[in-house]
Amino acid sequence: AFPTLPHALLSLFELRYGFCRDAASFASPFRPHSDGRQERAEANRIPYLLLLLAFRIFRSSMGCGVSTSADSRVSLLVERGVDDTRPVRAESCSLSGVVGHLDETLRLAAALSVHRPSIEAETQTQMWRQIQSAKERGSGDGTDVAIGPLRVCQPPMQTLLVFSREDSQSDAFWWAAERGRYRCDIAFDRSSAEGTYLERRHELVIIDLRSRETLDGEEVCRCIRGARQSDYTVIVGIVESTCEPVDINRFLSTGFNRISHENSDVDSCRAELETIERGEVRSQFKLLTSTAFVQAVESCNDAIEVTTEEAVYQYVNPAFEKMTGYKREDVIGRTPRQLKSDKTEQSIVEGMDANLRSGREWEGRLFGRRKSGEDYPQDVRVVPVFAPSGKVIHHVGVKKDISQQVEAYANLRQAAQGIAQVQEELHQSPLFNHKNGRRNRKLMTSPSLSANTSRESAPAETSLAKVMSMLNKAQEQSGTAQSVAQSLERIMELLRSSELYSTWRTDETIDDDPRTRDFVGGLMGPSRHVLHSTSSADVHDGKRLARCGRSPASPAGQQKTLQPLESASSDVRDILAKEIHWNFDIINLERVTEKRPLYWLGMQIFRRLDLCNQLKISDRTLMEWLHLIETNYHPTNTYHNSTHAADVLHAAASFIARPKVKALLPWQDVFSILVAAIVHDVDHPGRTNSFLCASGHPLAILYNDTAVLESHHAAFAFKITTNSDSCNILKGLPPEDYREARRSIIDMVLATDMTKHFECLRKFQTSLSLTTGDGCAAEPPAPPSAEFKVAMKRVLIKVADIANPARPWKLCQTWAHRISQEYFDQTDEEKRLGLPLHLPVFDRTTCNVPKSQVQFIEFFVLDLFSVWDEFAEIGDAMEHLTSNYERWKKGPAADDDEEASQTPASDGSSRTSKSSFSLPVEEVS
Repeated sequence: AFPTLPHALLSLFELRYGFCRDAASFASPFRPHSDGRQERAEANRIPYLLLLLAFRIFRSSMGCGVSTSADSRVSLLVERGVDDTRPVRAESCSLSGVVGHLDETLRLAAALSVHRPSIEAETQTQMWRQIQSAKERGSGDGTDVAIGPLRVCQPPMQTLLVFSREDSQSDAFWWAAERGRYRCDIAFDRSSAEGTYLERRHELVIIDLRSRETLDGEEVCRCIRGARQSDYTVIVGIVESTCEPVDINRFLSTGFNRISHENSDVDSCRAELETIERGEVRSQFKLLTSTAFVQAVESCNDAIEVTTEEAVYQYVNPAFEKMTGYKREDVIGRTPRQLKSDKTEQSIVEGMDANLRSGREWEGRLFGRRKSGEDYPQDVRVVPVFAPSGKVIHHVGVKKDISQQVEAYANLRQAAQGIAQVQEELHQSPLFNHKNGRRNRKLMTSPSLSANTSRESAPAETSLAKVMSMLNKAQEQSGTAQSVAQSLERIMELLRSSELYSTWRTDETIDDDPRTRDFVGGLMGPSRHVLHSTSSADVHDGKRLARCGRSPASPAGQQKTLQPLESASSDVRDILAKEIHWNFDIINLERVTEKRPLYWLGMQIFRRLDLCNQLKISDRTLMEWLHLIETNYHPTNTYHNSTHAADVLHAAASFIARPKVKALLPWQDVFSILVAAIVHDVDHPGRTNSFLCASGHPLAILYNDTAVLESHHAAFAFKITTNSDSCNILKGLPPEDYREARRSIIDMVLATDMTKHFECLRKFQTSLSLTTGDGCAAEPPAPPSAEFKVAMKRVLIKVADIANPARPWKLCQTWAHRISQEYFDQTDEEKRLGLPLHLPVFDRTTCNVPKSQVQFIEFFVLDLFSVWDEFAEIGDAMEHLTSNYERWKKGPAADDDEEASQTPASDGSSRTSKSSFSLPVEEVS
């Protein structure tokens, strides 16, 4: 009875543009009229048939669907229009609703006529993105749900309809889901239902049980229940509305949660869905969310237990098993009697029981007992759980094993006491309080000395304060093992670093005086400049630099005849007879031995200490070795030559003879100290580390710009010593003694690096404070610690290396002239090569030598000698140091010699010196 297609389209557009004369009839119910106007009802059905026809035509022509909901609405309208036995709600079949769906169809058709594939893909992609976005948000139209203190958002319910075919019941649930804004899918057989469920995991599944022949609903339910986590899905079965009783138990045992009778009313279906969503679905959602709490408890590092009011275990987590040693099955259903320790005070137990009986929480420290019988401390918190009636039904206990924290706290407390003692000893050290008599008090009378002392000690005090603060913080946090571990690690890093001991900084005093800054920085800081433009041949054309690092000079090629000590001249013997005194004149020995002081002084000291017998070597071997070492010192150096090595050897031997030092050193250590003093500057090129690094010297490249000369001195000394058996003074040592002697010698030579000056000083000062106990030169306990002996030997060699300011004035003055001349030569060469000036204050035309000596004494010598005097009691050296320091502070007037003011330049020519303190001619000839 359908009209032709043109007629249908014409009617369609009449409907769209309002040309229908009886538009109001579209809102009428589609049922036979009681007055017999059947013809009008039939006529009313025609526009809906036209709508369905047009909808199908457009849908098939576009190749893509309008929304499924729109298709269902139109189909429902037409179906209900044809079947006039079922009432339709007026708003569902109103003209405005139909026209709205038609507009959607027309818009899609117009868009597809322009660019069908892109519009189709874009439309489907947008719809899919909207669905996925809503799922990811989980709360597009979700509901906030409270589970105790937890607040979660329950996403819109996803519903799966499983029916054998589309009918009024499936449509009613579809419409109900649409109105309730629930996500809805539909499947028509078991396989599609199972696949859709596994993909979406719907919260609600509605299965049609009315026709077993077309769809086995019970089999569908069993398939869904077989999926993982399907226990949290609500499954509802729809049965026919008959008077026959339904076997509810059979359906419940299959897996259904409830059974409902069919009802195609949309409002009733919507009410059913909302009831299920707020009831079973929300309960299952809460249960699913509560599994997060269970997982958190199972994964917790603290032991958690749940007991009844009568203290019977109902649950324990894995941490409880690990802490106590009991398995879960060993304690469930039992009381914690076997886990209690007798170490817990009875008053604490009684207080806990009283709190729990009154329904209050309890928190405190108890002792527990492991399965092995070991008692351990634990922090415990017990919380009661109440029933709705207000009765306590459970107790939840959280326990933490704090045995490690208690032990760590005890260790930290001891460490804090030790650091506090070190801090106190530092306040009583020579830098703060001198108890050795008049000589040390003189050192502190000068305002500049006092300022320097404060400057030197402040960083050490700051570092100790940091350590103390961290230890206190670690004690406060001892209840948390991780925080204790982190604090201890940071403390150890600070103690291992040189920051605690390296106290030199460019403070305001240095910054205010550019000359002081340049002088101290040149001695302390390695060069940051590397030469690139100057060729190697230009840089290393000097004889001393060309020789440094090359093959060692052989004693066989020397013209000197090795003489034993007995054949020395009377002048040499007379001078050597005074070598035990601090005022020993090494410059006079250099003169009478024709610049061979190291050979003769070494023979004298080794014989006095009987070291050849201890080493099991002959005097000839010692003579060969001393001659070899001396010939590898550069005689062209004005300062770093064999005379300087002999001077350091004499100072070291003098310190070794001091009673407190002598009591601590076996002959092996004495031998190592003397050897380190003899070789500490062997093959020195007469240039500083900074110069070698800036000029790209092979030694700087070899030692990576780090302690270049010191590393070379140690390596070179062992190389030439072990090259020939005739001069190897180490050949008689057992392997263990040899390894220890080598380690000790290398360590002391490396300690002469000025960049390690303050580190060595503060480490010795700290070790001395811990060893002596009162910080006032008390007798150290026997035997001393290995750390103290290492620190002591480092400081001994350093004091000997820079002992020139503590020599008698004439010697002090001579050494100042010599070191200044060597620095003058380096500055001249840096200017010639275009290198950065590392010691710009030592410009021979502008240098103020007395001021440079004052700066050197203030920044490097005073503190070192004060601490060393605190231990070794070097009163004679301290007296000279005090006197020389005061004389240098007078400036040029300190030079009471009548030498000429002509200073020879490094190239041999003579120029007039404009320096504030002239260098004697004979000292640089």
